[in-house]
Amino acid sequence: VALRDRASFLHHLGRSAEAVRAYDKAIENCRGCPEESRLRQDRALAASGAGQHDLALREVRDLIDKQPRGAGLHQLLGEILQAKGDTVGARRAFEEESRFFPGDPIPHLSLGRLALSRKRMAEAEAAFRRAVAAHPKSADALVTLSEFLSQAKRPEEAETLVDQALALQPGHPQANAQKGYLCSATRRFDLAVQHYVRALEARPNYPATLANLGAVY
Repeated sequence: VALRDRASFLHHLGRSAEAVRAYDKAIENCRGCPEESRLRQDRALAASGAGQHDLALREVRDLIDKQPRGAGLHQLLGEILQAKGDTVGARRAFEEESRFFPGDPIPHLSLGRLALSRKRMAEAEAAFRRAVAAHPKSADALVTLSEFLSQAKRPEEAETLVDQALALQPGHPQANAQKGYLCSATRRFDLAVQHYVRALEARPNYPATLANLGAVY
């Protein structure tokens, strides 16, 4: 447990190469234990963060060979491929994850962001809407679609979605930041400040929120 916690802490600090070495030791001490697969996934993520994409890919593909429908494995593969610049492979992996786990919004959100990065707006919106349809009570999915719609200059639809997210999770930092942005854009400055403050209470070092709050003042 101590080795795992140290590896996780190093990865959280952004010291990914050190985290990989710490995960190596944790896995060596955990051969055959129930947590080995989780540790190997975390090592792959740390390796990708350290730029060791080939190592990360070997690790995840080996896990997929052993557990073809393992939860999160194709999602992780997609994230590593995307970090490596293989958007075609990443898309296939996210689609596979969504096929195996249709009620999970995460692969749909990843597909939407991937499409957005390639400026395929209609494709991105469709993916974000699939994320909401897959899990209508996911505040993350609702806020992501709301942000997309506000960028597409559809503020009424965007606000309806963010209000739904806040009804589900009143303290959600991203939802409060988005609500604050929408209120600020329509000159409801007092309400905007309230939501920006709530966002910062949940996530004190939220750069975009700090900038937007400063702009209101």
